[in-house]
Amino acid sequence: MYTFEDFVKLPADPDEALEEFFKLQEAKLSKGVNANGWEVELDFVDALMAFGEVYEIEWLNAYRNEPLEGHMGDFFPPFLRKTKQKILTMQLRRARRVKTGAEDIFVLDVPAKIKIRKLVEAIKDNLGELTFSESKRAALYSKLNVFAAEVDQNLTRAEVFKSFAMDVFRACKTTSEEFKPLWERIDRVLDWLDKAEKWTNVLPPAEEKKALEAPKKTLATPSSKSDNVKE
Repeated sequence: MYTFEDFVKLPADPDEALEEFFKLQEAKLSKGVNANGWEVELDFVDALMAFGEVYEIEWLNAYRNEPLEGHMGDFFPPFLRKTKQKILTMQLRRARRVKTGAEDIFVLDVPAKIKIRKLVEAIKDNLGELTFSESKRAALYSKLNVFAAEVDQNLTRAEVFKSFAMDVFRACKTTSEEFKPLWERIDRVLDWLDKAEKWTNVLPPAEEKKALEAPKKTLATPSSKSDNVKE
């Protein structure tokens, strides 16, 4: 059976919560598949349906009216496969967000700059509460400070923040519970960057850029030899 504590420990983010909740269900499923007919599988589906209702997961709620009794043999295998595909898609999307590239230069408006600055300060506070070697903590602070300086520029480069996020993500593998508040704030910064305009989208068209170019300097017409003769 589940405990209240099991549910309280779930991340606030619906996607991350689904990953954690699925792991709990999958562990139970692997211990008793087909042990008592389809009872274990029905519990699995019921749990996911309840999760979808509370966390408002649209694709899960689409299954709510499916007839299950007497049809589990047809329903369960594709349902399990679909759930695994969705979770893999979420994981891949998250990984893609922290990849760096030349296109990761953004034009942030004032509200975005204010929100991101506050989040960066909160992330620094989180780092001070976590167990790191002093050299590792200093390296993480350094990356955050570089990113904070970028936020103040007209064009904000996100590479250093995504590098910081990758460092934290690697650390989360061993102490995920401890790092959850930190990762939630990192994710919120990534959300703001996702919403921001990429600088490549605000560049003027090629024709306009050509029109904006400064006129080329023209050399003076050389004087004739006779003009250079002193009278």
